[in-house]
Amino acid sequence: MLGRMFRDWSLNAIIHAQSGRPIDLSGVFGNVTSEDGVPFGLRPDLVPAQPLYIDDGSVPGGRRFNAAAFTEPPLTESGQPVRQGTFGRNILRELPLYQVDVALGRSFKFTERMGLQLKAEAFNVLNHPLFSRYGLSVSNPNTFGVPTSTLNVGLGGLNRLYQLGGPRSIQLSARFSF
Repeated sequence: MLGRMFRDWSLNAIIHAQSGRPIDLSGVFGNVTSEDGVPFGLRPDLVPAQPLYIDDGSVPGGRRFNAAAFTEPPLTESGQPVRQGTFGRNILRELPLYQVDVALGRSFKFTERMGLQLKAEAFNVLNHPLFSRYGLSVSNPNTFGVPTSTLNVGLGGLNRLYQLGGPRSIQLSARFSF
C-alpha cells in the first residue's frame, strides 16, 4: 500500500545562473562625427583608482555604477576626440542573474492506455528580482548605473509572468491521456 502511494512522482528543477550581461558605454558622452563624416560612439576614459561599482542600499539590487570612474577623453579645439577612450568593451556588467524553477508531478495509470498526470510548477521559487535597463547618462550621477526595470519587462515576447526575472508564480496542470 505504501509503495503505491510513493511511486510515479517526478521532481524537476531548472537553475539559471549567469554573470551579468555586458554594458556598452560607447556614446555616454555623446556621439561624435569623424572627419570623414561617420558618426560613432565615443568610449570614455577610465579614471585610475576609482571603483567601477558602488554599494548603495537605496537602489534596486544594492549596487550601482560609479559615475566618477569615467571621464571624457581629451578633445581637440574643434571638439574632435584625440583618441577613443581607454575603457574597453564588455568590462562593465549588470548584476548577476539567477533563478530557480521547480516542478512536482504525479502520474496515475488507470489502464494500459489511459492515464492522468497532475503537475504543479513554480517559477522563480526564491522570488529573487532580476534587474535590467540601467541608466547610462554619466551627466546624471543620480541615475547612472541604476536599474530602471526588472528583466522580465525588458525581454519582450512571452508572458512576463513566466520569463526570467518575473515574480514568483505557480501553475497547476492536469493531463488526461487515452
